[in-house]
Amino acid sequence: MSPAEATPSSALPARPEAQSLRVDALVHDILSGRVRIPEVPSSWEPSDVLALLDSMDRGYPIGILLLWQRPAPPKRLVYGSVTLDVPACADALWVVDGQQRLLALLRVFAGAGRPTESYAVSYDLERATFERTHGDFDPHALPLTEVLDPARLNAWLSARSVSSRHRQAALHLGERLREYTIPAYVLGTPDETVVYDLYRRVNAPHRRLAHEAVFAALHRRGTSGPQTLREVAEGLADLDFGPLEEHVLKGMFFEPSHSLNAIEGVIRATVQFLREDAGIPHVSLVPVPSSLSVLSRVLARFPAAHPRTRELLSRWLWRDALAGARHGDPSRQPELRAIETEDEYSAVGSLLRCAAPHPAADIFQDGVFDPGSPASRVHLLALLDLGPRHLADGTPVTPARPADACAYQPLIRPIVPNLPEGAHELDNLILHPSGLDGLVSLIIACESRELLATHAIPLPARDALQAGHLAQFLQLRHADIHTQLRRFIDRRAQWHEADTPPVEALRLGGD
Repeated sequence: MSPAEATPSSALPARPEAQSLRVDALVHDILSGRVRIPEVPSSWEPSDVLALLDSMDRGYPIGILLLWQRPAPPKRLVYGSVTLDVPACADALWVVDGQQRLLALLRVFAGAGRPTESYAVSYDLERATFERTHGDFDPHALPLTEVLDPARLNAWLSARSVSSRHRQAALHLGERLREYTIPAYVLGTPDETVVYDLYRRVNAPHRRLAHEAVFAALHRRGTSGPQTLREVAEGLADLDFGPLEEHVLKGMFFEPSHSLNAIEGVIRATVQFLREDAGIPHVSLVPVPSSLSVLSRVLARFPAAHPRTRELLSRWLWRDALAGARHGDPSRQPELRAIETEDEYSAVGSLLRCAAPHPAADIFQDGVFDPGSPASRVHLLALLDLGPRHLADGTPVTPARPADACAYQPLIRPIVPNLPEGAHELDNLILHPSGLDGLVSLIIACESRELLATHAIPLPARDALQAGHLAQFLQLRHADIHTQLRRFIDRRAQWHEADTPPVEALRLGGD
């Protein structure tokens, strides 16, 4: 009879008590054979491993372990890149529940690293994020195989030219991870059916409340005002900023201590900041949507922020948008940790240090238009910054339905239907309503240098288009667009300006 068919013969002989087991001790006991993980296949993806480590680093609980104390024979065990020849153990602790978590931790901390170990992880000391270990050399990447043993970690740091700031970050990381504790229950019964029954009950597929229901219950404060996030979203429709879906609102702001009325106020302040301070008129044009979670929390924490703080916050938003492929942890944990301070100037200063020190060199290199990419959205914002006007009557170009999710999409049009070989798609885009005779005819018929300039089209480019020289038209327009992009980016990100707080924030010594 299998355990699934058996009935427990008795209760537990003694009620187990929860123990707190340190991660470094657990890994040591697995390597010695005291803790035995059954040789089950790994079902986790590398992303699951990164999420587990991030939870540990932040002090989040990662569940309990269920261990069964019983003898274990000598055996060769293979866990990913870790091969162990362990002796017999009379009181081994077999992992009943928690196998995938402990397998992941063993392979991360005691594995062979890349390229042998698919769970190999490094910690980026500059960005404070966990990353999959790659073969390329990265001076900021600390392999997690080095962190559990303090002596080994110190040796690794001593062998490299590591700044004092990065050294302290590495030492603190090692301390947090090796001293992290996981609660565990040890079962001392010899009855396998009791163990199976307990495992089955712990892992029974209970009905759970949907996340949305839990969220709404946490924030419900009586009958006045919005009662759900859906009602918050509906109440923001008057902003004409585009629909803010519930999942976007959750990412922007989530604090159980705040009512939904307060959250709506924070979202309104965030939209106002995006429009007035950052020059972003619509949600579909926010270059990196995950930045909203950081921005909204700063504005919630410091609702009466100094104008200089708002200026510096806008710099961070744009520098973050121009980081290109360097975007790391989408959960924004480094930035969220950076703003955990009661001083607004310290918060925004820490945010700026999280941002890239200069724009990514390749952000516009391929010239391909992708409405969801940061580069294409920055490109569109730079074109909007020119104040585009209708080439026939000079009226401002604005979306017909600004509250729509894709309000600007009908205005994004190619000028030339078929691009010449080697031309960039971005150089062929214009923000303009369609004309009866087509955009090429509108451009050729326009005699106003000022109107053409609102679309980054110099007169020589218009003349080239009129003569049928499409490649020359795109080449001349590319130069104007490149100049506009550079000016726009420099003005918004202000890379070469000092990021100092206002004078009143400086703490000067005196008598």
